[in-house]
Amino acid sequence: MAALCARKGCDFVIYLGDNFYGQGITRPDDPHCQQKFELPYAGLDLPFYAMPGNHDYGDPPLDYWKPQFQIAYTRRPARWLFLEQHG
Repeated sequence: MAALCARKGCDFVIYLGDNFYGQGITRPDDPHCQQKFELPYAGLDLPFYAMPGNHDYGDPPLDYWKPQFQIAYTRRPARWLFLEQHG
């Protein structure tokens, strides 16, 4: 992605859900954030707009409170911007 953005130019990245498969993340400093976001995308200095997908609530049984940790993670790296869904 970094090579493509360097060649073609990118303004931002959109995560369309299912950001953390399995049990989702369980705290804003969860190791999955480092492993699945910070390290793989370290070469991209772009905002990442993220929204929750069904896997971000954990595998069944679903935990509807889990996206709160991705919201809290927004306060950590400046690049991660989690968009809450209201409905």
